[in-house]
Amino acid sequence: MHGDLPSAQIPSLRIINTFMSSSSRLHVNGGKGSISAQFDANTATKLARGDLAVGAEGLSAEQGELHFWGRVNAKLHVAKMLLENGDIDVSSARIDARDVTLKDSNAGISNWWSRVTIHEAKFRSNQRIPFETYFSAELQSAAPVIAFSKRTPSVPGWITRFLAGGEVDASGHLHLGKAYVDLSNFKAQTGLLNVKGHFRERGEAKSGVFQVSAGPLSVGIEIKNEDTSLILVGSAVEPPLAAPFKQVSLIR
Repeated sequence: MHGDLPSAQIPSLRIINTFMSSSSRLHVNGGKGSISAQFDANTATKLARGDLAVGAEGLSAEQGELHFWGRVNAKLHVAKMLLENGDIDVSSARIDARDVTLKDSNAGISNWWSRVTIHEAKFRSNQRIPFETYFSAELQSAAPVIAFSKRTPSVPGWITRFLAGGEVDASGHLHLGKAYVDLSNFKAQTGLLNVKGHFRERGEAKSGVFQVSAGPLSVGIEIKNEDTSLILVGSAVEPPLAAPFKQVSLIR
């Protein structure tokens, strides 16, 4: 069976709120969207595959004190979807955010953009940690991270100055679940600044180790819950970046 949806309009993106859990702090306030799709489904094998494109114009949303405005476009190729349980394999996807404004009670960012490429992703509804992806990203700058991160005062000034300006290229391996984030093999570069390391958050517990270097300067940053500390300084010795945990991969 073949299906083709050339274009469908979503007059108000507030409809997204009806799919949110009652505990979610994310709320969509406005914007309009569009969706187009092509797919092939086999009722005998109960498999489907296809392409999906989604756009959002004038998107307005908030999560707690953080407010978001902008436009987002996403395209993805679904290599396989199990019709029985909704398990999905995505072979490629691209998400573009443009004309983004971010504000909270202390800071504001405007006219920001980002581009995220998903090289492979899997969603398994029956797994404890259902989502896994390999990604790369291009950001106009790391200014939103600097502006909204509570850990910034603990980071040396020479690092924040590098992060505040210039485009950022990043990549990593990400696992997501309920109250769970596992970021491994993370690498980022902006100008002379290079970052690599790993981070894990489970419920209220957080841990991670990152090496940040710029030219002859290098520092190790260790994160434990809400505390951030410098663990090594200098270019001759590198901090131990091997993750003390191993997450079983869904992607083979």
